[in-house]
Amino acid sequence: MWGTGQDAARVIKERLKQLVPGISVFLDVDDLDDVGLLEHYVEATGHVLIFLSTGYLQSRNCLRELRCAVDKKKPLLIVRETERARGAMSDEEVREACGKETDLAKALLDAPQIEWFRISQFQQMSLLQIARHLFPTSEAEEL
Repeated sequence: MWGTGQDAARVIKERLKQLVPGISVFLDVDDLDDVGLLEHYVEATGHVLIFLSTGYLQSRNCLRELRCAVDKKKPLLIVRETERARGAMSDEEVREACGKETDLAKALLDAPQIEWFRISQFQQMSLLQIARHLFPTSEAEEL
C-alpha cells in the first residue's frame, strides 16, 4: 500500500459520490479483491484518476495501473498533492521517479492536472474541477 495520498484518494472517492449521485468510483484499496485483476479493472474503466504523490510512484501496483492505462490509452486525470510533507512532487521529480519509463512520465505530465488542497473549502473547488472534467457537458454545470 502506498503511504502518501491514500487518505486523499478515499476523500475524493467519497466526496465525488456525494457530489455526483450515481457515479461509480473504483478505489483499489476498497474495491480490488484480487490484485491479479488490476489490469482488468483499468481496462473496464472510462477514466483513470491518479492521485500523484511520491507514494504513488513508489508503488509497484500503482505503476502497473499507470502502465495499463497508458497502454490502453485511457483518459487520465491527475490530481496532484500540494503539500511537500504529504508527497508533493515537482515535474522533474516525476520524471526522475519514472526513470527509463519516459512514456509514463510524459503521460502523467501531459494529462489534465488538478491541485489537491487539504483545506475543506479548497477541496470543494478541486472536487468541482474533477467533476467538470469527468462530465464536461451540461451535467457539470448543475454542480
